[in-house]
Amino acid sequence: MHLIWVNLMYKTFERMIEIFRDHEAHEIADNTRRSSVLEFYWHYISQVKGAMILLFLAGSVTAIVDLSIPIFIGSITGYVAHAKSDNLPSGDLRAIFIMAIIIIVVRPAIHFFHDVVTNQTIAANFTNLIRWQNHRGLIRQGWGFFQSDFAGRIANRVMQTGPSLRESTVATLTAVWYLLTYGVSSIIILARQSWELSAPVFGWFILYGLLMWFFIPRLTQRSNLLSKARSGLTGAIVDSYTNIHTVKLFAKSEDEDQFVRDALESHTSAFHASLRMVTTWMTSLTVLNALLLSATTGVGIWLWHEGSISVGILVTAVPLVWQIANMSGWVANNLSAIFENIGTVQDGMRSVDRPRIMGDAPLAKPFAYKEGSIVFDDVSFSYHQSDGTVDEIKHIDEVSITIHPGERVAIVGPSGSGKSTMVSLLLRFFDVNKGRILIDGQDVRGLQQESFRQFVGVVSQDTSLLHRSILDNVRYGRQSATRVEVEEALRKARADEFVLNLVDSFGRVGLDAQVGERGIKLSGGQRQRIAIARVFLKNAPILILDEATSALDSVTEQEIQHELDELMAGRTVIAIAHRISTIAHFDRIIVMANGHIAEIGNHQELLQAKGHYAELWARQSQPMNFRQEAIRSFPK
Repeated sequence: MHLIWVNLMYKTFERMIEIFRDHEAHEIADNTRRSSVLEFYWHYISQVKGAMILLFLAGSVTAIVDLSIPIFIGSITGYVAHAKSDNLPSGDLRAIFIMAIIIIVVRPAIHFFHDVVTNQTIAANFTNLIRWQNHRGLIRQGWGFFQSDFAGRIANRVMQTGPSLRESTVATLTAVWYLLTYGVSSIIILARQSWELSAPVFGWFILYGLLMWFFIPRLTQRSNLLSKARSGLTGAIVDSYTNIHTVKLFAKSEDEDQFVRDALESHTSAFHASLRMVTTWMTSLTVLNALLLSATTGVGIWLWHEGSISVGILVTAVPLVWQIANMSGWVANNLSAIFENIGTVQDGMRSVDRPRIMGDAPLAKPFAYKEGSIVFDDVSFSYHQSDGTVDEIKHIDEVSITIHPGERVAIVGPSGSGKSTMVSLLLRFFDVNKGRILIDGQDVRGLQQESFRQFVGVVSQDTSLLHRSILDNVRYGRQSATRVEVEEALRKARADEFVLNLVDSFGRVGLDAQVGERGIKLSGGQRQRIAIARVFLKNAPILILDEATSALDSVTEQEIQHELDELMAGRTVIAIAHRISTIAHFDRIIVMANGHIAEIGNHQELLQAKGHYAELWARQSQPMNFRQEAIRSFPK
């Protein structure tokens, strides 16, 4: 029964902070500002004010209770020095009894309350609340955001910002506030006996403040540099592991050693600089504490010799300042940790507290699907905007296309001609510089992105899978799908046979086998078939096939093509292809060159035009030894 009540009490404190609270109301990123460090802290602390107030009160009461111990020691000493062993006044007995209650009952109880608030309420919940909200903000960043940084560094910032913000906040509300409460109370107690006795403590606080004024900005700066170097080191290591296949293929282990070694040297240098400042700070504090203890003892002995204070007051004063000296070291260590954590938080802010790239417009509306028409209206786009000093190189230049509902349109052309860029613009991974893109008459810039992407099924040539089971990866197309529906999608994608034979390192088989990071345990063709199975399962009215069968052998491609043809029936389809035989039967074919539409028409019309498309068809139809000349002559 006792254990049940204890567990119930723990659960009560553990439920004070709701991790998965109303996250939409607490997203920190916006499109207009970047938070200061204090604003960033307050954004999260304001969500758990109740727990922080409890921690603040617990710290204050703990300091006051601890302050009573030196007073008790002084009182006992004074009593022993003057009282006779056979004479115990009832008032002194009551004081001794009260102090015993404080030491035996009150002090353990308040320390327990402090620990349960810190550990059960704040430690796990507050940390993971921060991580959860940071993750939600980052996962909704635009695609371009993740192209500009290490995935490992971003993940490290999400993981480290939470505990660093929590630890620095808790340390401030416990260590720093404890010292202030204890120190100010000590000055008042000593000053009531003699202002000379309180003078060393008062002077110590002034010098302690000056030391902090000098060291804290320098500690913060160096901690910030250290945290930045640590994130860079993590990113470098994760980058090597993520691309381990390339590392092994090109026998570049030593080059990767050098890449990581450079990051380690940078981190070590930053670490040394930070630790030098910490050592200097702690040494200065040790000297200051020695002066405090010596000065208080000397003044106390002088006052006792003069008869201004009793021996009990002297014995009270020395433990008081000794405790302050001990606490100052504890607080100094906490301050070092606080500013190291602040540096980590500032580093995390570089990813977490960023205006959302390619976010939904403030008044974005949900997409209303009608029939699946797509219009590129005088679209121009460049990945790098012109600054006025150089000519802007456009990847798409004044492209206008209307794709009717249910029409199958293929886009062909050499690499770099703008094919995949058009798909990225349609999906609003990037915004057009000029013109507009409409789906069913709705400009994609004014739509909630996830609302219209739900109506689009995509198979890309660069297929990466989640490090989860085959079942989870295919269900990404439709989470509510049953195992039978997943199996049918795999059959249509001609993936059922190899999936049945899969076994991972933990003995899971078939649909339950995990595929490794980015699907590394599967071949390129197998990954592409899983991606095709996703699209079958999603059954979206608009299909985008970006070299959807490029990693497949000819036999498998022909088998899947029949299923894809059935899937495409009645749907709006955009297909990017280098292999013309896979799209020759499409309603229209668009030939891209240098970001422009070079030709447009169906297969027969383009062959009769004897232009770029006919040349490309001839190249792919001729034997290999006749292809090199055609490759050289094809427009770039």
